Amino acid sequence: TPGYGSKDNGSTPVKPGTSTHIPQIGDKELPPGTEFEVPSDKVPTDWTVTVDPKTGDLTVIPPKDVKPGTMVDIP
Repeated sequence: TPGYGSKDNGSTPVKPGTSTHIPQIGDKELPPGTEFEVPSDKVPTDWTVTVDPKTGDLTVIPPKDVKPGTMVDIP
């Protein structure tokens, strides 16, 4: 099962307007041809989320005016 973060580490902090790399830390042995995606309708407004279709790693850029402590779930 793919996964991001852990119960020990909790959520991944990001800085307003700054790119943050979030590695996929779940299963590394996935069936051949597996591709990852984040549906655009699941990305919060004004956030940029890209996913490496082969590894599942995410790059997340919150808006420059995001309030500190804001938490979002990206499925």
